[in-house]
Amino acid sequence: MLQLIADDGLERQLSGIVQPVEIRTKDGRVLGHFTPKLTEKQAAVYASPEKYFSLEEANRESTVAEGECLTLDEILKRLQAREGQG
Repeated sequence: MLQLIADDGLERQLSGIVQPVEIRTKDGRVLGHFTPKLTEKQAAVYASPEKYFSLEEANRESTVAEGECLTLDEILKRLQAREGQG
């Protein structure tokens, strides 16, 4: 496999990434994909929330009807109700 050496700027941009990401040019052309190499500790930290909910579930829960606004109490009640169903 060929290697590309990241300069300081690219290294800073990629350093906080913990999941695969698509890299694009300014005009939207896909250059490729970057998959970070996590330490075992990092992988454990970022995997632990998946025991409790999936990204798809979080996206579903964050979607509300147009114009609907929920208070924190209402959000917590929804989550607690779902927890009782699971």
